[in-house]
Amino acid sequence: MSHAQPQQRTYCLGPTDWCVVVESPDDFRSGQVFFHGVIAGSWGDPGSLRPSLSLTLGDGSVLTVRRVRVRAFRRDLDIQRNGIPLTGSAKDPARKLADASGWLLFVAGLSALIALVAVTSPDDGRDVPYAIVMLVVAAIYGVLGWRARRRSIAALGTAIGLVTLNALLASRPTAGTPGLGYLVGALGLVVMFGRGIVGIRQLAEIDRVAADLKQP
Repeated sequence: MSHAQPQQRTYCLGPTDWCVVVESPDDFRSGQVFFHGVIAGSWGDPGSLRPSLSLTLGDGSVLTVRRVRVRAFRRDLDIQRNGIPLTGSAKDPARKLADASGWLLFVAGLSALIALVAVTSPDDGRDVPYAIVMLVVAAIYGVLGWRARRRSIAALGTAIGLVTLNALLASRPTAGTPGLGYLVGALGLVVMFGRGIVGIRQLAEIDRVAADLKQP
């Protein structure tokens, strides 16, 4: 009877060399956690990770391990050291920030594309003012995306305010009833940008802890 080859993944605390290694042969249904080459803990079934597996490591830090759903048919591990998600895990703060800033840049690009279509449409220039407005929107979201990638909480807070204001204006009786898809999309963006803010704060905490770890 053949056995699956264990999958090995490394999770680190940001840019530091503080890392743990997880070996699992079956999509994290079971596995082992190694710290400095020594087994720190293990689990034999998914139930052992509900709600989480808590391990005290040799340096006194507490590692929590959870198996979570990240896609419809894909599971990953949420691994945190003293409440801080590790790089590469399901709750990786860098991934939260990348998603938030990426969506800001996507909105900027989409707005610029709409402006281009409006300018090139055969309407004798009637859509030019609308195109100018969309170019301004594209520029605003582009700057916010650029600033967000540099860990600007203010940029993501401004984006939340703009999306919320736009949704409120679209919901006015005089503006007609916005589609359900539009409202769901706006809510999704607000949640995404909020997760980005959380990611920035967690990255700042990682930087602080990393500086402490580097001290002799």
